[in-house]
Amino acid sequence: MPRSLCHGVAVASARSKYVLCVDDDVQLHQHTLTTLVSRLEGDASLFVATGVPFDVPAPGSGLLTYCMLVYHLPILIAFSVLETTFNVWGGCMLLPLDALRSDRYGIVRAWREGGYSDDLTVAAKCTQHGLKIFCGGSAIFVQHLEPHVTWAKFWNYLRRYEPEEPGRRRGCRNERGERGNHAERLTHFNPSQPLPGRRTCWTPTTTRTAAR
Repeated sequence: MPRSLCHGVAVASARSKYVLCVDDDVQLHQHTLTTLVSRLEGDASLFVATGVPFDVPAPGSGLLTYCMLVYHLPILIAFSVLETTFNVWGGCMLLPLDALRSDRYGIVRAWREGGYSDDLTVAAKCTQHGLKIFCGGSAIFVQHLEPHVTWAKFWNYLRRYEPEEPGRRRGCRNERGERGNHAERLTHFNPSQPLPGRRTCWTPTTTRTAAR
């Protein structure tokens, strides 16, 4: 969640040049950090290095698990056309620590005031300030999907927002990103409404963490 990312930025070592924000269930491969850091070091025009998830459903998964997989598939197109992209995956974001500490582009402030979509916030700020995003072909991460998903959890996943809190705004904090989310929701969720669901157990979602 954005608040944990803000905490990670605050407690990161002053000697660190970058901060790596990863989901706690991401499986980093041997050369992940080397690849991401070397690309940022080798190209001063790049601001953030990210990866892309590859969803793998467990055997016997329910309908809504596959609906989540289908919802994610278009993301692969956006991330795989060019190494320089306009999208950020929150499961793996390597960012320059000094830019976050000084909040040069308003990312940390947006995280504090926003909601669930930390990656959409970063992508929106990169678009706003003309910052480049790197996503290499080697930064692909296997993401094991939960076998049983309830309709409530699936709907929350489509909304991509945290529950509203007093004085807090929605997660995207960007009209373009919010319109995109609504379009994806209509495209993916509405056609699946007539399909039969399954009553299943809810399991907690993973939280985002920031590593030095």
